Amino acid sequence: MKLTKYHAAGNDFLIGKYEPGIDYSVLATKLCNRHLGVGADGLIIVTEKPWSLVIYNNDGTLANIYSNGMLCVAKYLSENNANHDWFSINFADKEIQVEITKKSPFSSRINLGKVEFSNEYTKVKSTVKPFFNQEILTVQGPIHIDTVYIGAVHTIVWVSTLEKALESELAKDICNNPIFVERPHVNFVKLIDDNNILVRTYDKVKGWILSCGTGAAAAYIVGKTKGKIDEKVRVHLEYGRLDFFMNEDNIIMEGTATKIAEIKY
Repeated sequence: MKLTKYHAAGNDFLIGKYEPGIDYSVLATKLCNRHLGVGADGLIIVTEKPWSLVIYNNDGTLANIYSNGMLCVAKYLSENNANHDWFSINFADKEIQVEITKKSPFSSRINLGKVEFSNEYTKVKSTVKPFFNQEILTVQGPIHIDTVYIGAVHTIVWVSTLEKALESELAKDICNNPIFVERPHVNFVKLIDDNNILVRTYDKVKGWILSCGTGAAAAYIVGKTKGKIDEKVRVHLEYGRLDFFMNEDNIIMEGTATKIAEIKY
């Protein structure tokens, strides 16, 4: 089996075409292991005509969505007989629209759809609906948070200094707050100016990660809703950047992906 490894802003994925008779859940745990395998955040299996995806986490479980993974898929398809700049990808129960905006250096736009604010999606136990711009008690005292759903539950915390926030136990404490039925990913966000923000994401399973596309999207929509940022915004991550804007009610993410290696297994 031939696989190709890509990364987008530090999120890395192994991508290959579907072949029958393979237990891809087991394959994901083997190949994505960073000590005993190739190493990756996930394994993405692509089926042709119509294009469809199954995404496995590195522990073999099925993933809801990886928006940075979608950038990697766009790069993969642009290199493997997708001879046009627009295409649709079926993933789970969604149809995701992808546009290749530049071949070299590569960039693409992904339509991430609509963000959900309701407690039905964010799984917050509260009479406050939606749970937006609310205060919870943490190890550092009362903290204002905003919680939204975009493929996963994300909580946004605006901070003045990222370094101190990253060194604290605050993200872990918020993630495990009993108000959440489903633990959220926690995103610390620092405002640079009207068109630029810094985002660092605490994954509810992995802890601090290099980047998270849906976390960046959540930070963008929260900032826009609260009037902190403009319509078009660049999100700066530890190993890259993502650009966001709105198309009607849909969030559009634009970014790049880089090919790392080709693998025969």
